[in-house]
Amino acid sequence: MLKYLVFIMVYFNTSLLFANDVIDHIGHLLTGMYELETWVDGDVSYKYPDVAGTLSITNGQIGFTLDNRINKTKTVKVIAWGDYHFSDDTFHYQYSDWKVLIVSDGEERVNDTSPWEGYRTYDLKLEEGVLLLSANNGNQTWRLDEANLIYTDREWGEDKRFAQRIWKRISK
Repeated sequence: MLKYLVFIMVYFNTSLLFANDVIDHIGHLLTGMYELETWVDGDVSYKYPDVAGTLSITNGQIGFTLDNRINKTKTVKVIAWGDYHFSDDTFHYQYSDWKVLIVSDGEERVNDTSPWEGYRTYDLKLEEGVLLLSANNGNQTWRLDEANLIYTDREWGEDKRFAQRIWKRISK
């Protein structure tokens, strides 16, 4: 009986340590500062100076900036921040503050309405050192490793076209 109890205690403690290691590894891959490297809309790919941006995910806070000058007659600047939380199988984030400045033909328009209400929820999977997030039947995905965060949306925007954003990790 004593051997059985010792086995159960060792197994339980080992399982908890493994679970904590998984959460720590997920947090390590998720947390960081990122620079927008490539912006893909459909079949067209853009880089700096047409697009520039930063993404910060750290200590439960998420922040995002974007300077989109793809259309030479219209500039779109976005600043957003909010919060996130995760477990070993889900990731949730929301932008509680969202600001968009659109400058077109010398006129400025401001929009402070977030593109969605509440949290976005993703299924989370850790596979061979790569963090995979998936939502909306797999149409929206994040793929994070030591070098990059790659966001893909197979049905982005009103016309439901392919979109991909490649973010280079700039934090160590």
